[in-house]
Amino acid sequence: MSSLKIFENIKSFIKEMHKILLSGDVRCKNRNPGEFRTIQNFIGTEGCTIQTASYIPPEPQLVSEYMSNLEKYINEPKDDLHDLIRIAIIHAQFETIHPFLDGNERIGRILIPLYLFDKGFIDSPNFFISESLKKDKFKYYKLLNDTRIETSNDDEKSKMVAAQRWNTWIKFFITAIINQANQNIKLIEKIDELYNITIDESRKIINSNKLIDIVNIMFKRPIFNKKRILEMVDIPSSTLGVYLNRLEENQIIYSDGKIRNKKYYFYDLINILRQ
Repeated sequence: MSSLKIFENIKSFIKEMHKILLSGDVRCKNRNPGEFRTIQNFIGTEGCTIQTASYIPPEPQLVSEYMSNLEKYINEPKDDLHDLIRIAIIHAQFETIHPFLDGNERIGRILIPLYLFDKGFIDSPNFFISESLKKDKFKYYKLLNDTRIETSNDDEKSKMVAAQRWNTWIKFFITAIINQANQNIKLIEKIDELYNITIDESRKIINSNKLIDIVNIMFKRPIFNKKRILEMVDIPSSTLGVYLNRLEENQIIYSDGKIRNKKYYFYDLINILRQ
């Protein structure tokens, strides 16, 4: 399996990704897209001040150094930990550094599937655990904050408390990955079942060797128009029009009813994806 090769210079990659992420958001044009912050930021409930913040990230002059340390840990870890444990640590450390003025959480979540792909856990970097984390978001923030608590001394008891906080965070994070994986499996099973049903039902009303191609496009683009299919399938426009009408008459797809530039909606798939 190929690697994305992005972690060799993770700082540059993250900056470029951040620039792209924020470039289309007018609210963030003054938030220095693609650049590490040069002023102090803080985290807390809406309307809070730095005095009432739940967490204050490192001072801006330390950000580049801390990100370099994180990059080194990603590429040259000195431990023998499992990669799933490492990504839990990496995610916590990135969120703790909070290197940008805005968009840190989004970048932090994007790094998770990229790392899992890089380590061979997934076939493509499109595994996102945002949904799983959002379900327990207050627990997520609490356990993440617990890893940031500095112990007052270096005795064994303090070390044990700190280790327990990290263990609790890592367990929560890995559980979130497992839960999201299980949800994804169920989603794939539903889509696979719908695909087989759609093929069977469509064959009852359409006798064509182009049917599979048409259905495949419906599953790639559940909202589509006639032009889109004609660009991808070698079929006469008039014939395709007949097929689409049959699919609509049998309530497999639905149209917006327009005479020109009519759009079709494959709601059975759309509703599965909305769940």
